[in-house]
Amino acid sequence: MKKSVEEKQAANQEFADRLSTLIKGSNLRKYEIQEALGLKNYTTVYKWETGENYPSRRNLKKLADLFNVSESFLRGHEQQETLLPAPADAETNSRQAVEEGERKLLKIIENLQRSIGRLEDQILKKDDEIVELKNRLGKLNRLHAVPQSGDGGNTVAS
Repeated sequence: MKKSVEEKQAANQEFADRLSTLIKGSNLRKYEIQEALGLKNYTTVYKWETGENYPSRRNLKKLADLFNVSESFLRGHEQQETLLPAPADAETNSRQAVEEGERKLLKIIENLQRSIGRLEDQILKKDDEIVELKNRLGKLNRLHAVPQSGDGGNTVAS
């Protein structure tokens, strides 16, 4: 039996209301939820919370696990006494999201350091090439030097 558009909108709003309550009660920020769920950006969480979008089954499961509630509760099919996760769970999830962010930042820093090292090597190589070109230019200038007056026109080439 297919749901009507109105039933789908009502169910979507029920989900959005419950998610909003869970988010506010958990003290998690949207970006922390985004990171914990492995989403590309936190606007996805915002759209779920406002009822604009509805999560996939996989993300619904992840949300239920994150907030320590059932998927059925999130869908609005059942009432649940505990709407909020235990504080330790929220703290653990938040800490894990921060640690994952730190790991990503460290990887970015390592990549930047490697790139800087390669650029420094290229600069040193170019500096060596410039010194070599200056030496050659000096030799050419000495070979084609115009004789100075008073030296009798004798130029010694080295």
